[in-house]
Amino acid sequence: MLTRLENELEMIISETVLTLGISPNTRGYQCIKLSISACLKTPELADNFSARLYPYIAGQMGMTVGAVERAIRHAISSGWYRHDEELSAEIFRKLLQSRIDIPMNTLFITAVTEWIRLHYPELVD
Repeated sequence: MLTRLENELEMIISETVLTLGISPNTRGYQCIKLSISACLKTPELADNFSARLYPYIAGQMGMTVGAVERAIRHAISSGWYRHDEELSAEIFRKLLQSRIDIPMNTLFITAVTEWIRLHYPELVD
């Protein structure tokens, strides 16, 4: 059972990911949400996506590490054309070279995680 704060954090993660154009009907959507949540709770997971984060998500989702990476990449690349320009400019600031650049998995997850950490410190341990 989620606490009120955990439930609120889950809602903020979902709203942010949806606003950035990620479709909830893809496996990558769930992988991205779980990745952001995991990085907020255990920041060390973001130190090495291939060795730490992807295996953790794979175990939680019952997928292979490669399938997790592909699902996240597909969700970001297929949904990016729907993203909210204002929110993406705020989150990614000068991290993308141009307005048409699609963020890589690591950039997407770490930037969103840091944005949530900075804007909702009361929800993050």
